[in-house]
Amino acid sequence: MVLLLGGFFLLMLPQRYTLFLTEGFHRILGPVLSVGRPTEISKIHMVQPGQDAVSQDTYNKLYTIYRNTYAQLLEIQQQLSTLQRIRAGLPTPGPPLILARVSNAILTAEECALLVIPVSGTEELEQGQYVIGDDSVIGTISAVYKTSARVRLVTDAKHRMLVAIGRTGRSGYIQAYMHGQGDGTTRIVGLSQKEYDVREGDAVYAAADGDRLGTEVIIGEVREVRHDLDNPLLWDIRVVPVCQAEKLSEIGIVVMHPKSEIKSN
Repeated sequence: MVLLLGGFFLLMLPQRYTLFLTEGFHRILGPVLSVGRPTEISKIHMVQPGQDAVSQDTYNKLYTIYRNTYAQLLEIQQQLSTLQRIRAGLPTPGPPLILARVSNAILTAEECALLVIPVSGTEELEQGQYVIGDDSVIGTISAVYKTSARVRLVTDAKHRMLVAIGRTGRSGYIQAYMHGQGDGTTRIVGLSQKEYDVREGDAVYAAADGDRLGTEVIIGEVREVRHDLDNPLLWDIRVVPVCQAEKLSEIGIVVMHPKSEIKSN
């Protein structure tokens, strides 16, 4: 009867009093009641046999590998994006491109204009392949080494290539040979003034070549047209590239006939 009345009395008390009694009960009898039972903390941190667990050193090594792999993935994504941008700039869907980073500035000694590029796989590269930078032809491969290649720019004094001169509204091209001058410009000579109409502002393209280039790709534009001093009946044409090669960080190399495909066939 006493316990019943006591329980009824506790039930009628306000909550703030009963909460005080409950906390006091846990403080006084809690240590006695917890004897023989594992604590919650030990349950949380206990690793059962068979569960996956690694040491801190192993974790650090795995995390380092993960971060390196993630960085490599970002680099591959950037390269794919660059290749897609270069290909989108070409007039028609073209052959495979090999992406390479420019490793040094242009060499200008003795009228030379060269770029050295590190390439991981040089088995697909060979002399004469066209090099694309900022959606335009900037030169050709002049030498291939085990881990790098050398690009001779169109402005190099030793560079010579077949070009096509075009103009908006005019059908067809005027083909000629263009020579680098070693001063940042190129020169076209040998065109008859009577037969060929060439003007300032005309576009100059790398001529399509079934072995090296599948379609015409822009190089520069005609900056000056004058009479050839050595032969007044011919044109002396100066061309300026549309791309400033010294500012490039990445370039694309056109590979018309990949050796890997030739071997597989």
